[in-house]
Amino acid sequence: MKKKKASKRVVRRRIKACAKSPTLEDVVKAAHAAGAKVTVSLVPLKPQRPRLELKTGEWPGWAGNRSIMAAMDYTDKDVMQVFKDNPTSQWVITPYEIIERSKFFAPKPAPEPVAQGEQSTSNPS
Repeated sequence: MKKKKASKRVVRRRIKACAKSPTLEDVVKAAHAAGAKVTVSLVPLKPQRPRLELKTGEWPGWAGNRSIMAAMDYTDKDVMQVFKDNPTSQWVITPYEIIERSKFFAPKPAPEPVAQGEQSTSNPS
């Protein structure tokens, strides 16, 4: 099936609509003209975690004792919920890692206490 081409009139409207939208420079100039102080900076994106590159045949266990989580922004709470929902699962496979039940629920070491003399104060006066 052939794709229908946009008419020249529609293309011209789209170009004019894009030309009418203000640029960042226009917004900053308008803000300065109004007496506002404007600071513009680029915010770096979070570095993306390396994806797990394993074929399904290399996954641990078998389909009955592992769970797959497709979420890209999961937390420990999400992983805990998957383990609780599937009590026979020994592993949770995410896009980034394979989490083993015994290691996940193992007791975590307590944080080291800070000595009295080494505490930093925010206001030394």
